[in-house]
Amino acid sequence: NVKNKGISEEYQEKIDALMDQTEDTVQLDETGVKKIILQFEKRALRNQENRIKFPDQPEKFMESEMELHDAIQEMHSIATVPDLYPIVVDLNCVPSILGLLCHDNSDISVAVFDLLQELTDVDTLNESEEGAEQLI
Repeated sequence: NVKNKGISEEYQEKIDALMDQTEDTVQLDETGVKKIILQFEKRALRNQENRIKFPDQPEKFMESEMELHDAIQEMHSIATVPDLYPIVVDLNCVPSILGLLCHDNSDISVAVFDLLQELTDVDTLNESEEGAEQLI
């Protein structure tokens, strides 16, 4: 831990805590990617079911919609490991992602568009040509 004389002790403790969290961050592996995809698929299905059951009662499907949005945000971590993109393809997740582009909730559609943009970013794809070929 680096100590700076111009920083209060409380502020330094916050910095140290953030540094410790960063050190504890684990690289996403195959199991982690599968878990994220499974969670995403479950939440997408649950949202779809709730929208079909309660088409005129948004309060009944709003929670599942927020959970789906969170799952989409979590999928962004997969963009950090393009070598594992073949898992996304093998688990047939791409059609599910693409299907949400025309979701009734524009927040979901925009989140999916952002996800696709990050997954297909040129710099990311250059990190793993094999992963890029599988995804695209």
